[in-house]
Amino acid sequence: MNLDFDRPLSTVSEPRYTGFAPIASCHWQGLANILACHPVAEPLRWLGASWGARWHGDGILYGGGRWARQLHTITGIDVVQHTAPDGPAAAALELDLTRRGTPFVAEVDAFHLPSPYQGREHVVHTVIVTDRGAEHATIVDSTNNPRPVRLTIDAYQQMRSSPCEGRTEPFKLYAPSGARTARQPTAAVVLDAVVTDLTTHAAADLAAIRAFTDAHETGSTPVNVCRPAAERFQAALLFDWLAEHDQPGAAGTARTLRELSDAWYLVHMLTTHPASTTARHRRRVTRLLHDAGYGEERLLSTLLAPARLRTGKGPTR
Repeated sequence: MNLDFDRPLSTVSEPRYTGFAPIASCHWQGLANILACHPVAEPLRWLGASWGARWHGDGILYGGGRWARQLHTITGIDVVQHTAPDGPAAAALELDLTRRGTPFVAEVDAFHLPSPYQGREHVVHTVIVTDRGAEHATIVDSTNNPRPVRLTIDAYQQMRSSPCEGRTEPFKLYAPSGARTARQPTAAVVLDAVVTDLTTHAAADLAAIRAFTDAHETGSTPVNVCRPAAERFQAALLFDWLAEHDQPGAAGTARTLRELSDAWYLVHMLTTHPASTTARHRRRVTRLLHDAGYGEERLLSTLLAPARLRTGKGPTR
């Protein structure tokens, strides 16, 4: 089954996946809508085939960031993340994608985005860009306004370049890359890919969570943990699919992933509170970080124990 991304995809203008997407997961919703225009059976759920943690020594705990590699392992599809040093370089890349008929998902400042939330706060969001010309750009905000909106290039460039909360890299976008043969994997193949990925990275993921928690306990830097929360939310969607295909223990794992996602989102919410820098508040958040870390360890010990996978037992508590 051949996927040719280098042609116009007008059906992206009528997205399959719309509505609420938790913080830091909207780019997967946008990508799923692009991939759904091709014979990819479960793009939204297969984008959740990996979760983890990375810490670079600052206040942000990143997710594992291995989802694109896992998507390629499972389906053969490539999704490439691009950044650009400045506006002209970003424009050159975007114009080239449109010339090749490739829609892409772009980070924007939601403050300038036509939606019910326009003008409220400067926070990063993503939109599908179906056409990027020299004078105009056409976007689809599948989360808040799932229809094509044609913008002047000045309005588009403003939302692409404006500083906003959550933007960590300049002019980031995600695009399918080239023509690929799309595999339609069985549930057993998908589960094996997930377990292989976790087996390889679990120790480093848990070490990053512990180091981040220890730094929060002794430091004063504001923290952000929405990205691990989003990865667990997305992974729960994948395990829903595995449960629908009778994979032992998958339903219990989906529930546990949602609980972990909620735990990380709770920490994220508390760290945005005005009192988040007080000693009492930081102690409370540290306890919640420890609890989330213990939950991660329990889930991984279950998933990476072959005997438990065979018996179909979900994660223990």
